[in-house]
Amino acid sequence: MLAFYMSLADSDDRSLLEQIYNNYRKQMFYLARTIVKSDEDAEDVVHDVFCSVAVRMQVIRNAPCEKDRRNYLLKATKNKAINALHKRNIRIDYNISISDDADSMSDKDFLDELCNRIQADKLLEIMKELDSKYCEVLYYHFVLGLSVKDTAELLGRNMQTVAKQISRGKALLLNKADFGKEGGDGE
Repeated sequence: MLAFYMSLADSDDRSLLEQIYNNYRKQMFYLARTIVKSDEDAEDVVHDVFCSVAVRMQVIRNAPCEKDRRNYLLKATKNKAINALHKRNIRIDYNISISDDADSMSDKDFLDELCNRIQADKLLEIMKELDSKYCEVLYYHFVLGLSVKDTAELLGRNMQTVAKQISRGKALLLNKADFGKEGGDGE
């Protein structure tokens, strides 16, 4: 397949495309498989992402660092996988979304949902400030809803290591966010 993607890219971008293909193909496949629940559908998702990337290499070239490239590829994979589910008319329950029918929500329910969404956005901002090893495991485990085992497999880490990183990441996140503390004195 790599040869096919290379044929879609400009000659200047082929080396970079080969590098990202070799570095991220497995992670992209695993993420897609956790969403679409099928190896065949996951392969289709990853294929679609690489076809899109091959013809739009400027986005990859302009990424300031390798971490941003990886995040872009994984986000594109997640979005393609979700779109694939939508095409098959499979309902997806989003954890953080305000109902399309917000008018029918009570004011209290609407405010609760809005506050949850704002808090989640703030939490993601704080999470991004953590060391990348903690940010990654927390993101995959809590935001994407992957199990410890799935997170470990996706990141190519030992399951016990990931469990410990989640535990330490949660502690760091609590300290950084200073949840429930007025003036930081613990009362």
